[in-house]
Amino acid sequence: MDEILTPITPKPKKDNERILDAETLEIESNQNNKIEIKITKKITQIIIEGKHKNLIKPIIYYSKNTIEEIKMNKYFLIFDDLDEIYSEILNLMKNNKVYIIEEINELIIKIPLTNIKVKEIKIILNRKEKSDKERIDDLYSIIDNMKSYYNKKIDELINITQKQNHKINELNNINQEQNNKINELINKIENLKEIINGNKNNIIIQKKENIQNIFNDSIIINKNKNYISNLNKWINQREGKFNTKLLFRKSINGNSYNEFHRLCDNQGKTLLLIQTDNNLIIGGYTTKDWNTSGKWYNDEKSFLFSLTKGRIFPSKKNCHSIRGSKELGPWFAYIGFRELGRKDLTQGIFYYHLNENFENYNEIIPNNNKDTFFNVIEIEIYKIY
Repeated sequence: MDEILTPITPKPKKDNERILDAETLEIESNQNNKIEIKITKKITQIIIEGKHKNLIKPIIYYSKNTIEEIKMNKYFLIFDDLDEIYSEILNLMKNNKVYIIEEINELIIKIPLTNIKVKEIKIILNRKEKSDKERIDDLYSIIDNMKSYYNKKIDELINITQKQNHKINELNNINQEQNNKINELINKIENLKEIINGNKNNIIIQKKENIQNIFNDSIIINKNKNYISNLNKWINQREGKFNTKLLFRKSINGNSYNEFHRLCDNQGKTLLLIQTDNNLIIGGYTTKDWNTSGKWYNDEKSFLFSLTKGRIFPSKKNCHSIRGSKELGPWFAYIGFRELGRKDLTQGIFYYHLNENFENYNEIIPNNNKDTFFNVIEIEIYKIY
């Protein structure tokens, strides 16, 4: 609906004028410009004063002089007395249920009404025309503001330029360091070429020595070059170049299955070495973790071996290779340490099978075609990585 309250020029307050109630509110416009609204209730009038920074001079909006004339207004017809009108406008403003619209020459305050037939009340504050002096002052103010703004921007650009120059200097230093490192690397490569070209035979000899020293700390292998060479060849065919780390030694860590699992579970690829009381050196290799799950695992890279015979017994495809269980020690199908016999690492067992899981498996130890126990002198388990 159109403007409800009629704007007039502020009138001086009369000495005998009695103010019954007044309240001042601050409302945020959609452009973040604060509007100060003062609502005053007199005996037969509602007066609204609005101030919006320096753009709007105080203009008083007030109802007509008599209660009869107030009730002629469509909005005021809804209420029977002035208190209801005052309370309704005040509450709506307190609850921020207002919309501020800035036009070129006026500021419109819309107060939506939800519980009455009229949808909204509009208060329109007209801006006062400025004098030429005021406009000139405004222009000077704008120019000063623009100067301040652009000076600030220039300072920001200078700071950005200085930071960029600093970054460029840092990058130049980094490039110089990288160039120095590249030159050092080139010199090392040239020196290495000379070593390779002049000492090929020495390098080959050193490589052989490294291969032989892989299991150099093994008590069972005892630096036997043939044993080391065979193990290196068998593992290298499956894994390429590798290193070893001793995880378990029976003579140091004891005979219990628990200690084996504590030190060897979840270590990845491992090699088992067993020395029997009749001086056989046998064992197995697996890429699967030892654990206590009770499950069987297929491992096509696994194999059994006899260093004494210089033979390897590869696993067959889609066949069980190892089993992890808390009731077992290291157990390959079907040789190792389990709950039968002494139930510790001092005695192993060989199950006679028709080579089901590993090729020519029955030839690993003498067995007379039957299940066989064997006594253990030493056990070593190495991590392969």
